[in-house]
Amino acid sequence: MKKLAMISQPMAGRSTWEIDNERNRAIAELERRGYYVVNTFFTGAWHGKEKLEGQGVVQISLHFLAKSLEKMSFCHAVYFCNCLCRCQVISGNYMCAV
Repeated sequence: MKKLAMISQPMAGRSTWEIDNERNRAIAELERRGYYVVNTFFTGAWHGKEKLEGQGVVQISLHFLAKSLEKMSFCHAVYFCNCLCRCQVISGNYMCAV
């Protein structure tokens, strides 16, 4: 059976380089431990603020928390990157995982 893991990391106020660098390190560590990393990096036209608001989403951060929790339900493990206390969505994920 394939072990699945997701990465939970803060993004607010961080550069693309910082996000990618931290994510790549986490992926390498999880793969080293035998996990397949589920893509939970919500980007692109479907996840932009305008698109979500057009679909009636009022609480954007709550929307992403819900998506993260859904993905988490399919995983055997969650890798929490640094700075948990600075991001409400990451803290919410952490509380649900514990």
